[in-house]
Formats: sequence, C-alpha cells, structure tokens
Amino acid sequence: MIDWKIVVAFDVDDTLLVPRIVTPWDYETPHYENIESYKWFQKQWCYMIVWSGSGTDWARIWADKFWLFPNEIRVKSAW
Repeated sequence: MIDWKIVVAFDVDDTLLVPRIVTPWDYETPHYENIESYKWFQKQWCYMIVWSGSGTDWARIWADKFWLFPNEIRVKSAW
C-alpha cells in the first residue's frame, strides 16, 4: 500500500536512458535531464518507482548506477 501524496514512475528505456536510435553510439546513454527530474521529485518526498519492460533486474541495475534510490522497482506491464 502506498500512503504518499504523489506517486512518480520512471521507465528505464527511453526515459532514464536516451533511445539508441537517436545517438551515434551502440551503448546505453544516460538521459541526464530526466535523471535530474527524477532526483527533484525524490527530494519532494514523492513515492518513487523505477520500472522496465526488460524486468526488475534491468531496472535495479540502472537505478543503482544513477543513485536513484526508488521506493519500488517494478516490471512494466504491456497493459
């Protein structure tokens, strides 16, 4: 149960990481503006979720690399 006023969720691919299609590199590139936005929401005491369609391990790897400290890690469903 979430007892917080605001819940904020960030996807890993194409949100915390820049889409590969728009970079000349063949590796994951951090999307620094979105990472700073995440950290701003976290400083406001929002309930933070990081999710990925690639699974919780992938989400945890990038949350740890970017020092995001989410309240919850989820698998993003296709809905």
